[in-house]
Amino acid sequence: MKLTSLLLFILEGVPGVKADRYEEGLAVKHCALSLVGEPIMYPEINQFLRLLHHHQISSFLVTNAQFPAEIRTLQPVTQLYVSVDASTKDSLKKIDRPLFKDFWQRFLDSLKALGDKILQRRAGPCWVDSAGPPYPIALLLSLLIPAHSFCPALLPLLAGVILILISFVRIYPCSRKTLVLIPAGCPVNVIQLALSSSPTQQRTVYRLTLVKAWNVDELRAYSELVTLGRPDFIEVKGVTYCGESSASSLTMANVPWHEEVICFVQQLADQLPDYEIASEHEHSNCLLIAHKKFKVDGEWRTWIDYERFQELMKEYEESGGTRVFSAADYMARTPQWALFGAKGRGFDPADTRFHRKNKSKDISGC
Repeated sequence: MKLTSLLLFILEGVPGVKADRYEEGLAVKHCALSLVGEPIMYPEINQFLRLLHHHQISSFLVTNAQFPAEIRTLQPVTQLYVSVDASTKDSLKKIDRPLFKDFWQRFLDSLKALGDKILQRRAGPCWVDSAGPPYPIALLLSLLIPAHSFCPALLPLLAGVILILISFVRIYPCSRKTLVLIPAGCPVNVIQLALSSSPTQQRTVYRLTLVKAWNVDELRAYSELVTLGRPDFIEVKGVTYCGESSASSLTMANVPWHEEVICFVQQLADQLPDYEIASEHEHSNCLLIAHKKFKVDGEWRTWIDYERFQELMKEYEESGGTRVFSAADYMARTPQWALFGAKGRGFDPADTRFHRKNKSKDISGC
């Protein structure tokens, strides 16, 4: 954080640098764990995430979908991305040049692990809704007694076991109407203490990078991968050309125009009944497909309420991980200018846009 301030210090007073933006930039509020390398391989990644949240810094983590076990043990983050650079084994090998021989299985297992983040089972005490009018809390006991082994003499013992189990059950208030499933089988397989299950959900994103002539014709395969991981969002972006490199054969010919990205996204969304195109960012050559659960009363809520996320994380940590929350608990309304089809195509009207001097050249859709 100190180094960030030092890097920004040289920009103070530079023509074109807005004073309010400069002051805002000095306070670190967000951390993107991506770009070079694989952040999820860091052995202390969970401790680092806790440190970020302790300092009220949001966390955006991107993984290359080669470490499914680490995805499963990852602590909650503000937003968890998985790079889906291709939808077939051959194209993934060509684009990502993976290190592991079993890269395709690792890739599929990582997407499954991402899906498990949405409905992850958690044993132990769970939080149930107490907001607003009090909800009745019911304890459901299921007695599983096989007919061939039932014995009336066991009833006193069974009643005693039930009372003991109840004495160890704790139910806490929380922001979600839900009960937790706690199996408590006895040695003779006679009893099961059951409460309904408690999901702990993370905000998950597939990040698709389109490379013209490499992976733009794999619509059906992409839709199957979406079914596998069930992400909250699908971010589709045209590849960015960064110049010639011995490590890559990409050229400007592989960079799709924005209109081509739109065409791909529309065709992909047509194959996903639970998703719709929500947002557009033309100057990043990017579109966002969102799950319909983020469309509340006809309005998209794809943005993030960062203050609410930090409040939820604090409650989560203080409860020892029992007070769970979901992506819906910290979603925020998407502004009109950011919606797909808006006049500015994703450009914030509060900012000033500068155009090239050569107006004779049409660069729309770039």
